Amino acid sequence: MIGFKKNKIQTENKTVGEQFYLARTKQNISLKKASKKTKIKLEYLKALELGNYNKLPSGMYEKKYLKVYTNFLGLDKDELLNDFQKEKQVAPQNGISNISIFSKNKLKRINFIIFPHIIKNIIIVAVVIVCFGYLGYCIKSFVSPPDLSIQKPKNDFITNERQISIIGETESDSQIYINGNSVLTNNNGDFTEKIALKKGVNTITITAQKKYSKKNIVKKQILVK
Repeated sequence: MIGFKKNKIQTENKTVGEQFYLARTKQNISLKKASKKTKIKLEYLKALELGNYNKLPSGMYEKKYLKVYTNFLGLDKDELLNDFQKEKQVAPQNGISNISIFSKNKLKRINFIIFPHIIKNIIIVAVVIVCFGYLGYCIKSFVSPPDLSIQKPKNDFITNERQISIIGETESDSQIYINGNSVLTNNNGDFTEKIALKKGVNTITITAQKKYSKKNIVKKQILVK
């Protein structure tokens, strides 16, 4: 007869395979040693602990191995046998219990590996979106027409003078053209230019443009009596 020793193991809410595994590892017993002591094949002990019940021999040998292993580890034989019958009824067809301690540990390891990759991918996507957003903003800034404001003259201005001053402001890096002629601006983008007028209606075209931008065009009509 094999000498067995009793050990108190917390078995609540644990599967049969988990109880076997915990009891064996708590006593520092390897599967190889357990197989040698109980005369049960190593593959059957693995099947018991993994919940692969379809790999156990059917009939009386199945229960016999269960009882021998239970006694060897010092567990409650009647309780384990009852749990074993319940688990066997709900075990998946492939024989691998989805609640075994090994499956849980494997799932945890997979989640531990996958989760950082998910976070990494989210960060990469966020960075790419921000970069494209910033690139779009820069492109828009380059091609958008500059601001252009004309203080004088007002719209539909009427005068008796044959000369008028065009006063306005634009962005500092913009170039100003009045009727196609380049006009100088100061560091703030302010400009003043005198324009000769003819009798009747005069149309003055003021254009502001940066190096790669679209044009901002303002037209003024001045009537000279």
